[in-house]
Amino acid sequence: MRYRKGSEEHQCERFQETISVSASSGIPAVYYSFHDSYQDIRLTAEYGGALRIESTILATGEQGELIQLPNGSIQFRTRRLTSTPSDLNESCQGTTLLHIVGQDEDGFNVHLESLLSRLLQGRSLIELTRETETYLRDNTHRLTTVSREHVDELVTQLRSSKSSHRRAAVRELTSFGSSAVPLLRASLSRHDLDTEQIARIQLILSNRARIDEDTSSSLAQLMAADRSYWQILAKRMNKNQWLIANDHVMRCGLESLSP
Repeated sequence: MRYRKGSEEHQCERFQETISVSASSGIPAVYYSFHDSYQDIRLTAEYGGALRIESTILATGEQGELIQLPNGSIQFRTRRLTSTPSDLNESCQGTTLLHIVGQDEDGFNVHLESLLSRLLQGRSLIELTRETETYLRDNTHRLTTVSREHVDELVTQLRSSKSSHRRAAVRELTSFGSSAVPLLRASLSRHDLDTEQIARIQLILSNRARIDEDTSSSLAQLMAADRSYWQILAKRMNKNQWLIANDHVMRCGLESLSP
């Protein structure tokens, strides 16, 4: 990561924001705050630890909090500053922001859409999520099918006594591209992996080359073998769409979708 240590502040009639970047042993930490008449936002990313975004809506007191843990999982929750039960007290989790938007679009829109839109230079993550969902529903038959069984076989091959077999497994897993990412992440929970297998899987995930912008088609390939995301979409599918999606999920060697 390229970064510059220091602090900056900007203030005008409409808003105020500050950012501070520091580093420890070459690992950066970022502290960012934003305030206007509608919202307070604080973002903290500390030295390779969790990333946290906290939002407060000034008129209602509603709070939103997004946390990305060091293992990559994301948690998002909204709550009122009251003991009275409310539909606004929600929580969800997933491995990407698309999972979060798919489960709580309203909460994401209230607390995070404006900040993420600025970070993405005007692009809407909500719109991108909707476009990706539409692409998945309309082009299920075109998606690359990566079998969980085949990925598991290659992961097992990563501990082969022959270095040529280990290298071949790395090459093939890498060749699958984004489609194998959810399956590789899931494989890290296997109890039979040794240290070298885990390191190779993490290296494949971290070295995954990105040569394009996030688009509905590229993100659809990333989600192609992600059962949890298909389950989120299933709640908004008609019967025929559900059958097609479930057939794809089963061909990937994943558990059938819940009705």
